[in-house]
Amino acid sequence: MKLIHISKTDVGLVRPANEDSIGSIINNSGVYSNIYIVCDGMGGHVGGARASQTAIRSIEEYFKNTPDPTPNIALNDAIEFANMQIFGDAESNPEFKGMGTTVTLMVESEGLFYIAHVGDSRVYINTDKKLYRLTKDHSFVQTLVDAGQLTDAEMETHPRKNELTRALGIAMEVDVEVAPQPIRAKSGDKFLLCSDGLCGLINDTMILTTINAYSELDATVDELIELAKKAGGHDNISADLIEVIESDFAKTKFVDKNNVPNTNTGTQEVKIPSGPTKPKMDKKLQILLSLVVLIVLAVGGNFLINQSNSEKQDNGGGIEDVISDSTKTSSNDKLKDPIEISDTISEVCEEKMGYLDLSHKLT
Repeated sequence: MKLIHISKTDVGLVRPANEDSIGSIINNSGVYSNIYIVCDGMGGHVGGARASQTAIRSIEEYFKNTPDPTPNIALNDAIEFANMQIFGDAESNPEFKGMGTTVTLMVESEGLFYIAHVGDSRVYINTDKKLYRLTKDHSFVQTLVDAGQLTDAEMETHPRKNELTRALGIAMEVDVEVAPQPIRAKSGDKFLLCSDGLCGLINDTMILTTINAYSELDATVDELIELAKKAGGHDNISADLIEVIESDFAKTKFVDKNNVPNTNTGTQEVKIPSGPTKPKMDKKLQILLSLVVLIVLAVGGNFLINQSNSEKQDNGGGIEDVISDSTKTSSNDKLKDPIEISDTISEVCEEKMGYLDLSHKLT
């Protein structure tokens, strides 16, 4: 395995000092041949810089001594060691209380790459002229994206985008995310480790275009930093670009951590009726009302028959006269249709029994 890399950090256009730190150990003797680290400090320009520098120094110290031979354990132990150093420093020096840092860590061992991270600094891989995220941010907005309440594009402009859910140095223990499987990279593949001063200002499409446009790593990193400055440069900007020159693998293998495209904001579309609607009545009550209607009709029918018989006896008319006379009555005098009677009784019952219009409530 043969690698080349270039790393640069820039204060940006707004911050008074650089709180980012970059570290690396190249051609190291032992199990881990190459180590790459990017940290983004927080807690004020003094505390943030102190935290990120402590993280770099602690991780390098861990790998220069006797790291665990199992890569995933070594990455976890190195970051936990850095966390203890930062937290202990803050406890001993109250003026630095609350300082912390993100970290992205990648090591190469026997031709395979292993990564771990805490916070929102990222690791990307560029392979076959396509860009993929190898880490997922530990941030508030990422939780919204995972829940389907925010798109990947929206997270970059969200007012709470800088809120982290994990960081080094803020507590005695830290939850380190270590990628469970190693990455196989072929010749020509490139890795990018960067702080959110870069990926928070220029999107993945622009990063991809820039990496594909330049053959020289130095020119690529310079252009990425310049693009971040043109986008505002309101944060420190750090990038470490690593290219695989020689590899034993003909095919790249990794776990894609890109956010799944999602246009759903999590808000369900509910169609509200234009006018007030009445709730449906209980079935038992409907049956009871129907029986009442039938009784009313039966009583009314007997009354009409008796009335017509008496008229027939008094006037000598036949049944034809009764039908004819009924058709001549006004609409107000007609016997109402059973359905209309049922609706009328229902309305009265609803009024008397205190039904409420609940059409505006969602179940």
